[in-house]
Amino acid sequence: MRIVVGLGNPGDEYEGTRHNVGFSVLDETAKLSKVTFSIRGGSAAVADGRKAAKPFLLVKPLTYMNRSGEPLRVVMRDMGGRVEDVLVVLDEFNLELGSLRVRASGSDGGHNGLKSVIACLGTNEVARLRVGIGPAPEHMPKDVFVLRRFERGEAKAVQATVESAAWAVEDWIRGARIEDLANRYNRRL
Repeated sequence: MRIVVGLGNPGDEYEGTRHNVGFSVLDETAKLSKVTFSIRGGSAAVADGRKAAKPFLLVKPLTYMNRSGEPLRVVMRDMGGRVEDVLVVLDEFNLELGSLRVRASGSDGGHNGLKSVIACLGTNEVARLRVGIGPAPEHMPKDVFVLRRFERGEAKAVQATVESAAWAVEDWIRGARIEDLANRYNRRL
């Protein structure tokens, strides 16, 4: 089973913010896969389906960014998931809007949601898809920047980025290797 966790914050006040691009990618993936989310255990919105005869789960933790790993751990325990079958989708202010970066492992890079996932899974050997939301202005604190909504003039770039990221997730669900995704999607749109 492939498990894709999109990082974001629950609630209307965070909808459309840069920090919630992981949720946006999962919403787009759910549309492509024709699945819907439902609340499981009160701590995650989960959609499940099959692609190419392979089961998958899309998981949006509802515990706020810095506790994203806890609901993922519960879902993996309940569904028998393995770390090697997890892909984390998250925002990255150090990447330009329109850029995607797929990696098989690495540090949290200062991202509190990824930090929580790594801590809860007990390893940094978890695949991730970083979605560019930047660049963050030098004069603005990063925690302020990520909680801002995208500018009106960025709408087309945001949509194209989210769609491309959703196609990367779709390819991964179908069984593509992380290296193949990196070769195909690690670029600026």
